[in-house]
Amino acid sequence: MFRLPAASPTELPRRKEPKTAGLLFLSMSTETKLEIGERHVREGKARIARQRELIEELSRDGHRTGEAKRLLQEFEAVQRELEAHLDFLRKSK
Repeated sequence: MFRLPAASPTELPRRKEPKTAGLLFLSMSTETKLEIGERHVREGKARIARQRELIEELSRDGHRTGEAKRLLQEFEAVQRELEAHLDFLRKSK
């Protein structure tokens, strides 16, 4: 880990995170696995819709869209995985 020299006036004291901080957060969630899966699918759909809007805007304004389209393909691939996982969760109920 990179640390600034001790004499530096910009060095801030570092707070140590408990090793269980992430686990504690997960156990405090009020969502079920199914609800989390449904939320992820919803959020993925919104992300894809927004990316399509951005591609339209870029194209309309004469900008290149190759990278934006590549990213859309990645979003769509992830969405397929999220939807498959959601189907699994629903069948496992």
